[in-house]
Amino acid sequence: GEKGCGKTLTLCNAVHYCARQDWLIIHIPDAYLWVKNCKELMQSSYKQARFDQPMEASTWLRNFKITNERFLKQLKTQQRYTWSKREATEEGRPLGEVVDQ
Repeated sequence: GEKGCGKTLTLCNAVHYCARQDWLIIHIPDAYLWVKNCKELMQSSYKQARFDQPMEASTWLRNFKITNERFLKQLKTQQRYTWSKREATEEGRPLGEVVDQ
């Protein structure tokens, strides 16, 4: 749509409605930052052909946690996740612990 026609306000209303209906919210406020305005890229430790954006990921996870903290206490990991030689999350731990790492 054209600039000023209400796209952002419509999205805000939809997110508000979902929050009021007790839905888990996965909101990406500005995808442009992820694909066109990359400030810090690191080669992925998961797949060599991919790149991570740790600063953007950290900001997004912080906002995700604030928006969905109640869900992150209820949802549990279904397997052990190893993040590095020193860091791991055991099976059955609250998903919020993963976000906090």
